[in-house]
Amino acid sequence: MKQHSYFTKIFIAIGLLLIIYGYLCRKAEIYFFWESRYIGWGLFWIGTVSFLITQGRIKKAANKKNLLENIGIAVIIFILCLSTGLYVWLPFTDAYPVAAQYILLDPQVEIEIGTLKQYVLLPKGSYSSRSDTSGIHKYAQFTFIIKGERKYEQISITTCFSPPDYRWKVIAIQ
Repeated sequence: MKQHSYFTKIFIAIGLLLIIYGYLCRKAEIYFFWESRYIGWGLFWIGTVSFLITQGRIKKAANKKNLLENIGIAVIIFILCLSTGLYVWLPFTDAYPVAAQYILLDPQVEIEIGTLKQYVLLPKGSYSSRSDTSGIHKYAQFTFIIKGERKYEQISITTCFSPPDYRWKVIAIQ
């Protein structure tokens, strides 16, 4: 009988450890490697796909149906591709420089975290557009980890492009 590979076990284990560390470092105010949670989720889902592939092969060898495994693989790969595409595409939008500039120039950022050392775009966010009688309205939401001398914070910045001035501006920070 076929066993699950070390690749699968290592990816799932390291993924879970990074996820746990990602949550704990925020709670314990450890200002190192806050990106671990998102990297951990990626590794965990890649390991899960590998697990499902192996399970499907085991079931196929035993002449059992493996429809659920195939559906799971397709859904996970679709979500991974979609989130990767979003992560790659968001920095190339017209709204991204406005959000990044806000982080660099907002005096409240320095008050809260100290001198800004780095900011990291996370693979979360959204982009939407709608039209009505007043014109086109576009919204983009970005999530960043901002790293300062004193502490790190995760923030979400929402930008808007709408009439009458038709330029991107920050409308909300969480």
